[in-house]
Parts: sequence; structure tokens; C-alpha cells
Amino acid sequence: MAGYTVYSLDWSKFQQFIEHPTPEQLAVFASLVTDALEEKDEFGDDPLTRPWPKGKAAQARLLSDRLARPDWYGDLSEAGRNLWESVIFDVGLGDSGIDLGFRVDSDGVYWDVVELAWKHLQVASDEISEVAFSAFGKSPFRYFGLTTAPQTRDEHAKEETGRPSNPKTLRAILDRLLDAATQEGADQDEVLAAFEADSSISDADKEAIKALFSDDDPDDEGDELWEWQPMHSMHTPDEVQRMLAELISIDKVMRETNDSAVREDYEELLAALTRIAKDHRLLFVQVDT
Repeated sequence: MAGYTVYSLDWSKFQQFIEHPTPEQLAVFASLVTDALEEKDEFGDDPLTRPWPKGKAAQARLLSDRLARPDWYGDLSEAGRNLWESVIFDVGLGDSGIDLGFRVDSDGVYWDVVELAWKHLQVASDEISEVAFSAFGKSPFRYFGLTTAPQTRDEHAKEETGRPSNPKTLRAILDRLLDAATQEGADQDEVLAAFEADSSISDADKEAIKALFSDDDPDDEGDELWEWQPMHSMHTPDEVQRMLAELISIDKVMRETNDSAVREDYEELLAALTRIAKDHRLLFVQVDT
């Protein structure tokens, strides 16, 4: 399913692993990194792999030092971040032999319920703010991405009006444009002029449609426009408590949605976070695309 699978880890075991890993744990961890490196060769000058030591003792020292860092990702390239994130993810799942008390708390909830919660909490879907739930599915452990201050209701409303519509709406607009452009005898310039003048289409949607036909490479726009997108997130028990409190604060409006599937997913998510908070565990979220 496209959405989020909700797991949790034993907080004490996780803390022990990152703060005082055993030689056996470091050996398993090193083998995971070695295997990942053998699959790819694009890491170049990354501190994690510059170069990757061949001796097991040197590998253990490097990994132990990185686990102790307050920031695991800040000095890595995108390829290096992907490697570290994937290995931490594998360790979390418990299949490697490092026991962190892995538990499945929800088989999954769809995007819709999380995006609705973000909307009611007045946070942008592509940013991390001081609202704890804004980091759900976006922030691996000891990752510090772009953050923003909490928005007022007016600021949030103004920002949302400048965003393109959802993909289904954009596809309908694009279909209308293509239908007009492919009519027999259609003048392409007139079709485009009518598209630009159509007041029923927002400026944001017009820009999104025009970008589909642009020859510009988005990679040339600068790295700041393309923030790294992790595929999992981890949240401490304190963060889970804050997330749960935030969801409870919007409980009434979440249950009032007309979409029964979203209501069911909300109840599933709320129950999962309640269990994780009660058991003082680390929230571990897999992003499923």
C-alpha cells in the first residue's frame, strides 16, 4: 500500500545499541555496510566510506564513532545518506541478528489520514516544524532536515492557496488542455492563450502544468529546492507522547471527515501511537511508495 507502516523498537535496546554497541553488534553492522557498498560504487568522498576500512576492528571503530555523533546525516552526500538510512532500517527490522525489540504496531495507513492530520495541525506536508507530528515519516533518527516555525492559521491558508492541486485535479486540467490542442484545425497558440486566460485554473496549477513541458532540468535549480527524502523515520518516546497529544487535540475534526477509510485509518494510527506511548517505545515508521 502507498502510505506508512508503523513499527516500534524497544527504547532501552535501541539506546544501548547506539551508545554502547557490543563487538558482536558492530560486526553485524559492519557486514551490512560492506554488503551495501558492494552493491553500489557512487559514494566517492563520503566520510562514511572514505575509504571503507578492510579490517574489522577499523570498521567497528568508524561505525561506533558515527553512532555516537549527534548528527548522523549532515556530512553525507545523498548517496551516503541513502546507504546509512538503509542499513539503520535493516538493523531496525531485526532480520540482521541485532535484537532491538522490533514490533509491528500497524500494517499500514494511507497517505490521506496523515496529510489530513498535517492540515488540521497547520503544518506543510513537505516541511518539519516544531509540531512533533510534522516529522512523521520524514525524520530518521539523528537527522536534522529543513525545519520551520509553526504557522498561524492565516499563514497556513495563504501558503496552501499557492500550492498546486492534487494529481487527480492536475490530470483533469491536462486532459482538457490536450483535448483542445488535438482537435482538428486547432491553433496551438490560441489553445495556450485560452489556457493562460482561464480564471478557473489557479496560477499554481498553471505553473505546474507548464513545468511538465519545460526543457529545464530541475537538478539545475539548486540543491535547496530538492531536500533529501528519507524512506523511514524514528521518534523517541518523548516525541511519541507529543505526537499523541497533538492527534488527540484534533480528534473531533479527524472523526468528522466524510471519508470512512480515512476515519478507519485515523483510529488505526491513534491506537498504534497510544500503544507505543504507553509502552515507552521508539516509533519506527516505514514510508511505502
